[in-house]
Amino acid sequence: MLLISSKIPCNTIGCLTNKGTKPQTITLPSNRIAIRYDELGIVILKPSIDRLTFGFVPDEKLLKKYDPAANLDEYKTYIKGSLAGDGFHTEITGLSYIQGVSFKKPPYSLYDVNLTFKPCPNSEPIIIQIMPKKGGYSFMRFDMNPNRITKKGMENFWTIIEEVVLLIPGHSISREDFLIWSKIYIAEIAVDILGARPSELEITSMTNNKPIPQKSHVYKSKTGRVQTKYPKVKKGKSDTEYVYDKRQERLDCGAEPIYGDFLHSRFECRVQKTTFYKLSNIKNRCVRVSIRTLDYGKFSKMKYTQHLFIRYALDRTLDKALEAIPPKFKPTYQNAYDTAMRKIWDAKKIWSYWPETLKNSDLIKTTKAV
Repeated sequence: MLLISSKIPCNTIGCLTNKGTKPQTITLPSNRIAIRYDELGIVILKPSIDRLTFGFVPDEKLLKKYDPAANLDEYKTYIKGSLAGDGFHTEITGLSYIQGVSFKKPPYSLYDVNLTFKPCPNSEPIIIQIMPKKGGYSFMRFDMNPNRITKKGMENFWTIIEEVVLLIPGHSISREDFLIWSKIYIAEIAVDILGARPSELEITSMTNNKPIPQKSHVYKSKTGRVQTKYPKVKKGKSDTEYVYDKRQERLDCGAEPIYGDFLHSRFECRVQKTTFYKLSNIKNRCVRVSIRTLDYGKFSKMKYTQHLFIRYALDRTLDKALEAIPPKFKPTYQNAYDTAMRKIWDAKKIWSYWPETLKNSDLIKTTKAV
């Protein structure tokens, strides 16, 4: 079980786990932690923006407010010339053409020019695309992971934007207008849960602080271990809230786990079709679910048949597990399950850090609401 040291510096937290292959200690800045459950060995981090996809759509009406008024076609031509020209692609800018990629599938197939921008050595690259091949798409498209870009990396990103997009001969387009012209297609908000696997977590859809019956789904990896849990599944629609094994996902992609052997689950919710200035006003997405974890202290005191039932319920959902129990025994086994599960999801407290997340992301510097 994960343990959190009580003898720690004021700005760090050391964690030890023996749920993995061997005990391991990690250190986390205390300002990243939302909730600690020392007795359970679980730490819940503050929300972060895991992925952001947005389009830049300049508007002729807004261009006219500058003196002298800019022509939209000339403005687009200037940006195309800057980003599509070889002269701008140097080691100093960090911009480079995407090579060796199949352009038969979106998003690369949708644009004539596909670039990557490496904001700094230890940051993940940003995809920048311009010149859509057909109508219906933004003039420019950006795909980034603010959670994996350093503060210095974001500063370098905005430097490039200011040099290429915000400035044209005779004009100085403001960063505020750039954000106004931009439309967010997908913003994935993540909350990391350290010290627990998805197989130990129960995620339930909620509305008005009450659980709602939904068709759920559990996805398993090739090894048979629970990989992802979806609390609700609707035909023809993508899931907007789910919990998955972030550590295993990185291993499957050939990447190093963020926290080594440390157990790392992630709750993720998806916000679609919004704007930068509306991000600060979006409603609490964490209230859409309730998450409980298996309390091994209570679990170990139960009968072996209850052990098997609880494990099966976590593996296939409680409703499916109860289907196998005779009616007269259902209350006993459901009570055992509820006793063994411990609520760890404080949606209000977790979401209270959302304004801080936006501020630290360096995406929006103004507070103007649009």
